[in-house]
Amino acid sequence: MRCAIARCEGREERPTADDLLRRVVAECTARNPDEVRVRHTLRRPATAEIPHGPPIHVSIAHSAGWVAVAADLDDPIGIDVEPRDRRVIDPARLAQRFFHLDDTAWLRSQPDQNVAFLQLWTMKESIGKLRGIGLQGGALAARNFGTPNRVCGSSALRPTAEPSLFHGTLLTADWVLSVAAPRRTRMWLTRAVH
Repeated sequence: MRCAIARCEGREERPTADDLLRRVVAECTARNPDEVRVRHTLRRPATAEIPHGPPIHVSIAHSAGWVAVAADLDDPIGIDVEPRDRRVIDPARLAQRFFHLDDTAWLRSQPDQNVAFLQLWTMKESIGKLRGIGLQGGALAARNFGTPNRVCGSSALRPTAEPSLFHGTLLTADWVLSVAAPRRTRMWLTRAVH
């Protein structure tokens, strides 16, 4: 699995996401980025394909000028990103209202509840994207998948509380990024500067 993240820096998010996705898919397939076709359809996730190439699973996330993409040749994947400085008003109360009790207890035990909330949110959003259902009216948010698994930029995803579900969360000074996959896989992250 290949992942990349970039700051839009005054550019629109979609062109940045498309450029980034072309580069990541090219890395996965050892092809030229110009061969990768990215398509967007109404109310459907973006797709990427290479003529006469293998099927490619992709996921795109964008938030407040950050764009993250993931691509894998073998399995569906999900990715989500939030800026680390995004302020959540009363994260513990919001978690209590929408998340599983165990999630709320974990969040309350964290020294920075705002960042903990963003970790939980991106984890659940990436799992929803992996499954093709988003947050589905809150049903997914209320499920307990365990606490976010902190990983580094080129490490294996870790198991969650649910069988056949693996997850990893990366934290930097700038963003919180989460990736989900149906099996243990190594994640390679590239940080692109646009």
